Amino acid sequence: MSTTKKKTKTTTTTKRPVYKKSDKVKKAEKKLTDWEKDAPGDYESKYSGEIDSILNDILNREKFSYNLNADPIYEQYKESYTQKGKKAMMDTVGQASALTGGYANSYAVTAGEQAYDEYLNELNDIAIDLRDRAYEQYGDEGDKLFQEVTLLRSLDGDDYEKYLNELERYYKDGEYLLERLTTMSDAEYEQFLQTVDAWENDRDFAFKEYTDALDRDEFAQEMAFKQSEAERDQANKDRDYSLSVQKFNASQKEDSDSKKKSASQTISYPETYKEFCSATGYAGIMTESEYYAHDAVAKKYGTYKKYLKAMYKIYK
Repeated sequence: MSTTKKKTKTTTTTKRPVYKKSDKVKKAEKKLTDWEKDAPGDYESKYSGEIDSILNDILNREKFSYNLNADPIYEQYKESYTQKGKKAMMDTVGQASALTGGYANSYAVTAGEQAYDEYLNELNDIAIDLRDRAYEQYGDEGDKLFQEVTLLRSLDGDDYEKYLNELERYYKDGEYLLERLTTMSDAEYEQFLQTVDAWENDRDFAFKEYTDALDRDEFAQEMAFKQSEAERDQANKDRDYSLSVQKFNASQKEDSDSKKKSASQTISYPETYKEFCSATGYAGIMTESEYYAHDAVAKKYGTYKKYLKAMYKIYK
């Protein structure tokens, strides 16, 4: 008696899909990495050295002094007016003596001295004028130094404003790159999960057909079951990986939001000279009374608080 062995039909399935980043996602990651490497450095002033030097000249400038006898111009006037005074005195004495028969008298002497004193008084007026001129020149030199340092501070403030704008654009670019990478990565991984679901459905269907054909073979059923469990374990691991990727993306976005918030925090500017010194450790700016004593500076900044704000941007 012959026996016939029933052949069972098996279904061959493809290997389980494995997630692999696309070239687009890799390029987006590289752009984000390159962006992080190109972060702007700290602000470096081109004018700080000149500003400090001029401020030092202003703060340590010697007080005005004028030595009349050391002024060569005064010496010329002194010599000239002394000679003129002596000549006028002699002429006056001579004229007065002629009226009395050629003999000098007290009247002639007094008149001569008066003529001499008149020239000395004129010389004193010239000395006062020379001192005033010297003081005016001293003041002009101080104003020139102040104008120079004001101009340099203005140029430095413009540069710092440009630096802040550049920094703001940099972080905006980073937000865009991170958002673009996150969107692409999420969409791509979601598509991968859909592929895995489809594969699992096909596998489950094929496995059902297979187990139905081997329902009389307990050993084969047990082996198939173990294989199914192993594949399910792998699927769970893939899902765990998916969750870790999603958490990583969320963490990256949170870090970006944190950087954005930090960059956009409102700066509290000092409102008094004392607060400025405490905040910056620098005391080389003008006090409020000095500020309003310089019309050119007050006209440029307006209020003293605006002046403190501009100085704070420079020395913070």
